[in-house]
Amino acid sequence: MRILLFLLLFSLSSCSQKSPAYFQSEAKELKLQLIETLQKIETCDDMVLKSSELQALFKDLAKLAIEARRYQIKAKVEWQLTPDDRKLNQELRFELNRLYSMEGVAELMERCQMPALTELDAFEKKVKM
Repeated sequence: MRILLFLLLFSLSSCSQKSPAYFQSEAKELKLQLIETLQKIETCDDMVLKSSELQALFKDLAKLAIEARRYQIKAKVEWQLTPDDRKLNQELRFELNRLYSMEGVAELMERCQMPALTELDAFEKKVKM
């Protein structure tokens, strides 16, 4: 569930002099990097080796999602997911599910995601206030 929330928040991009196209382009690049990194993980040991890289990518994704959401709020715009966005989200979900099914990887993956999720959570709480 957290994965889907993360992907949804990330897909709703926003910030000052940037455009929705900018955020979608940046999101695409980060998702491609994330998918590529996840595809290289075949064992729990691989996950340990890739943990810091994954944590950084998740954090970059969260920062972009927050920046995009700020833009969206300020500019009062909404935009839809493109077919390309949906395809990348599906590929990312597939890789995450593959890894979550491996013994010992789920806990490590959650640790990698926690700083990014904490940041997203704090931002969303501020927005709702």
